[in-house]
Amino acid sequence: MVGLYASGAGNRGGTGVYIQRLLNGFRRAGFDWVTPLGAGSRGTFSRGFMEFAVLPFSAGKFRLLHLPSFAGTVPRGVESVVTVHDLAFLANPRWFPVLRGAYYRAVFPGVARRARMVVADSDFTADEAVRLLGIPREKIRRVYLSHGGPSGEGLPDFPGIWGISGEYGVCACTVEPRKNIPTLLEAWRRLVSERPGVTLVMAGRWGWEKPALRNELRRTPGVVLTGPLPRRMLDGAVAGARFMVYPSLYEGFGLPPLEAAALGVPSILGPARALREVYGPVGLFPENTPEAFCEAMKELLDNPRDPGALRAFAAPFSDDAMAAATAEVYRECLE
Repeated sequence: MVGLYASGAGNRGGTGVYIQRLLNGFRRAGFDWVTPLGAGSRGTFSRGFMEFAVLPFSAGKFRLLHLPSFAGTVPRGVESVVTVHDLAFLANPRWFPVLRGAYYRAVFPGVARRARMVVADSDFTADEAVRLLGIPREKIRRVYLSHGGPSGEGLPDFPGIWGISGEYGVCACTVEPRKNIPTLLEAWRRLVSERPGVTLVMAGRWGWEKPALRNELRRTPGVVLTGPLPRRMLDGAVAGARFMVYPSLYEGFGLPPLEAAALGVPSILGPARALREVYGPVGLFPENTPEAFCEAMKELLDNPRDPGALRAFAAPFSDDAMAAATAEVYRECLE
C-alpha cells in the first residue's frame, strides 16, 4: 500500500541512518503494508538510477510513495510523502559545492512542493520549509529522529584499539563548512595548551571542507582523525568519551548528540536553532567563539553529568516512536 524509497539506506551519512532506523521500526511494529523499494542499491550512480529511472515505474503498485531523503521523484498524479531533513542548501548555498548545491536546488523543492504531505525532522525545519519552499504549514508534520537504541554493552574498547590514554572528547560528523570545525579547532588548541593530556577524536566522513583544514587537524596536538567508523566502533568511541562536541551552525535535527545522550554522554552544541530545540534540556550551548567552546569543554572535563538523566532524556527518541509517528502521516494521507 505504501512504497518507501530505500535505495539511500546504504548511505553512511545521516539520511542513510534515518532510513535504516525507520525500516527497523516498521519491521518491529509489523507494518507489512510498508514496502521498501530499491534497498539493495549501492553507490551514487546506482542509487540515482534506481530513484529516478526505476522506482517511479513502481508507482502504480502503491497508493502512496515516501521519499525519505534528498533524492528521487514520483510521476505526476501519484500521492507522495517527502521527508525534509534540513534546507541548508537553500539557507546558505555557499556551504555546498557548486554542482551538489545546484542539484539540490533544481530537484528537491519541486518534489517537496508536489507532495501530499511533508515530514520535517524538527519544528525549525518545518518553519524553514514554509519560509524557503513556500509549503503551507498545514501540510507539514514534525517527526523527530531516533537514536537507534544503543545499549552501551559489549562495545569495542575504542581507546585501547586506537591507543588513546586519558580523557577525550568526540566530534562525530561529516566534515563540511556548516559544521563549524575551524571554531572547534581553535578552541581545542586553547584547551590542549592548558591540558596537554586530553584527546579530541574527529570521527566521520570528510565531506567538502577545504583540504587545508584536514592538514591543520592532523598537525594539531591531541587530535585523532579516524575517518568514518563502523556503528559499534563509533558507539564505543562515544561511550568512553567525556563529552560530544557538535558545534554546527545549521542543522535539521543533529543525530550525534542524541546518540551520545543515549550512551550517557553530554554534548556541547553550536548555535544551530534545531539543536537548541531538541537538546535544550540537556545540552551546553556556549557562545560561538573558541574561548567559549574551550570553557565548555573544561566544564565537562571537571564536572561530569549524570549519565542516567541523559539516557532518560534520549529514551523517547526511539526507532519505534519515529516509525509510529511516520505511519500516522501515511494513514492521514490515505484517509
